[in-house]
Amino acid sequence: MKVFIVHSHLQTGGVTRVIQSQIQALSRYFPAYQPHLLVGAKPNIFPDGIETKNITIYPDLNYLAPDLTPSNLKQIKEKLYRFLHKKISLQDIIHVHNINLGKNPIAALAVYEMALEGYQIINHCHDFAEDGRYVSYKFLKHIIEEVFRRPLPEVLYPSLPKYFYAVLNSRDYGILKFSGIPVSNIKLLFNPVVPGNNTKHQPYIENEIKVNLGITNSLPLFVYPVRGIRRKNIGEFLLLAALFQDSANWLLTQPPQNPSELQNYRFWEKITRLYSLPVIMAAGQKVEYVKLVQGAQKLITTSIIEGFGMSFLEPWLYNKEVAGRDIPEITSDFKAMGIRYNRLYNSIRIPVRWVPEYQSLPLEYLEYIQSAYKPLGIKIPDDSKSKIKKRLFQSGTIDFAVLDNKRQAHIIKKVTTSHKNRQSLIKSNNLQNFACLEASNFIKTNKRLVQKKLHLRQYGAKLNGLYRQLKKDINHSTIIPLKTRNRVASSFLGIDNFFLLRK
Repeated sequence: MKVFIVHSHLQTGGVTRVIQSQIQALSRYFPAYQPHLLVGAKPNIFPDGIETKNITIYPDLNYLAPDLTPSNLKQIKEKLYRFLHKKISLQDIIHVHNINLGKNPIAALAVYEMALEGYQIINHCHDFAEDGRYVSYKFLKHIIEEVFRRPLPEVLYPSLPKYFYAVLNSRDYGILKFSGIPVSNIKLLFNPVVPGNNTKHQPYIENEIKVNLGITNSLPLFVYPVRGIRRKNIGEFLLLAALFQDSANWLLTQPPQNPSELQNYRFWEKITRLYSLPVIMAAGQKVEYVKLVQGAQKLITTSIIEGFGMSFLEPWLYNKEVAGRDIPEITSDFKAMGIRYNRLYNSIRIPVRWVPEYQSLPLEYLEYIQSAYKPLGIKIPDDSKSKIKKRLFQSGTIDFAVLDNKRQAHIIKKVTTSHKNRQSLIKSNNLQNFACLEASNFIKTNKRLVQKKLHLRQYGAKLNGLYRQLKKDINHSTIIPLKTRNRVASSFLGIDNFFLLRK
């Protein structure tokens, strides 16, 4: 029996890191599975730990072009179907990553048809097309339902005896359970946390960074180690820099790779220059990532959406604290492990009187939400207007993260140009200790917990248990329809999931 790991590509990113860890864990601790990787494109650089002899490149697994004719699509599907059948036997396990995301609906359909034939499938769900990726969802719907005449929910979420779902957090587990998939087929599989280097703060590296970046002050470095895409909420990172401009130098590591994100990123570059914020954008283009982490005194996160939440775990292994915006539906799993967070906040409340045209925000959100419901074929709830207002406005304040870029920039200007406004916002949001450094014992305790709970060995053991269980007989032996066609989609359509930043 072999394990065939299937994904569109091996480009740098979270899914590729998990695939690396999966292959390392199986090869090191459970080599009998002989993991083999099937991907759609040859990477520019092969990730560490993945040998080329264990990779097969098959282009029809890569992202699907959006302008193919139905005839072309059917030819691709038949070719891919034959390739997978020739490569994989019924005794093998197919472990697919993000097959439901909508980047290649043909691959999703081919895997579904193999599942109907009794092939053993692990559908590893890192992200969901239903979670704000409406272009991808429309693409799925067009290919699966309009071209191939198959019901989309059944293709994406079949309930079969040899078809398991691996999810990254309790939230996603609950969503699939709510959709009608038997709990015996849903497996909670936390990502392992494997840092590239286990580092302590190194003063000489901090000095080296400052020289390379032209920093002449003695303030510490606070680093946001991400690409500057919209869901990372870059405006709030700049707000923190404005609030604590006398406490630290603030570094963002990289610009976006996706061209569609560049306009948003350039906007924040302009705001940084306009208000002379103590922020260096794209610091990772002058200093390598590992050194930035080594030289940092604190790692920052202001993200509004995460799949697994590595940014809440990895800093501890680097002997760094993490500070910034909490995402409770993600961090609740980590807190249940005993990991503690002293420098996370749930929101930064802004007086509504500071916000330009705040009265029009409910309508802007309503129109945004309506545009999301439409491609999913779901009617917007009648009470949406009242829920939107309740979510936005509380005691004359509004959360900074629900504002669009221009309104966020206006708030940044107000706090940058007024010491009184800065102090008022810090005090009203209980952020007085935000820029303080955490005690080393606190960091060591969290580090030990992450190492114990999310080590590569434990990950390998989880995979082994998952594969062994998949080989056993499951009680049901036929397709079980989902309770409601759109329950997965509707689970991601709560009012709190919408941010104008993502629009």
